[in-house]
This record gives sequence, C-alpha cells and structure tokens, in this order.
Amino acid sequence: RAHGLKGGLLGNWSVGGVTVFQSGLPFRVTDSLGASAYGTPIPNTATPSLAPGATLSSALTSGSIEQRLTGYLNPAAFIPSPVVGIDGSTGFGSLGRNVFRGPLQQNWDMSLAKAWTVSEAQTLKFSADFFDVWNHPVFDKPSITDIENPSFGQITNTVGTPRLVQFSLRYAF
Repeated sequence: RAHGLKGGLLGNWSVGGVTVFQSGLPFRVTDSLGASAYGTPIPNTATPSLAPGATLSSALTSGSIEQRLTGYLNPAAFIPSPVVGIDGSTGFGSLGRNVFRGPLQQNWDMSLAKAWTVSEAQTLKFSADFFDVWNHPVFDKPSITDIENPSFGQITNTVGTPRLVQFSLRYAF
C-alpha cells in the first residue's frame, strides 16, 4: 500500500458502471380508413393485413437504424382493411396488436471516483458520473404507423437524454 504523495494520487480510486440492453418498445400498425362499416372509427383501432407473401419479418426494412429512420417498415408489406359493405365500407384487417417492436435500446452509464482520508473521522470524495457515456442516440418506435399516411414508418423521436456529465465533491465528518 502506497503512502504519501504516491498514495494520495494513486490510491482509493473506484470505477463503476451500469449497462442496459433492451428490445424496442412494441407498437401497432393501423389503418385510419378501416372499420368504417362499424360507424364512427375509433382512432388507432383498425389494423391492416399483411400483403400476400409478406411476413412480419419482411415488413421490417433492413440496414442500420440510421438508414431506416425514414422507412422502418416496408409499406408494400401491408394492404388496407378489407371492403365488407356494398357501399365500400371497410372492416378490420388481420394484423394483430403490437406485433412489431421498435429499435434496440442501449444505455451505458459510468462513474469514476477518488476518495481521500483527511483524518480518522473525515473523508473527502470526488466523483465524475457519465450518463450515456458513448452519447449514442436511442431511437423511439415509429411515430407514424398509419398505412394511409405518406410518412408511414418514419422514426422521428429519440428517447432518453444525450450524454450528461455530473461532478460531485462530498465531505464526510
């Protein structure tokens, strides 16, 4: 164990961190023109169907999340709610509720601290805390999930906060 100046500079350091990886938030795809056969449509309740030959996997586009911000979902993989009335009114599609998930979310937090003993009953501790240490953006699920909207499948929001650094100094006696 080092003493004096060397011990004061090199001793009593601590490093800590928390890393979280989680799947993206679930979301549903809707058809704002669907379910008209049932009276006044209730927003975000009618769902479309998958196009013939399409699967849940093929409805997702490929590439990095940054490349998919303007098209997280493939519009060609969906067809509108079916026409059920002779007046052109529509029913419900077959796509289930919340069958898709947004992008993977990850967060890395880190702490670096140094403690000094002032006397037997007194300590001084300096800490630097880094939240989102790598400053990675965490993208939300698509904000436009209505197949009738020209901006269908776009991701326009992030979740969480960008990198945040916090310093603290604590004197305990």
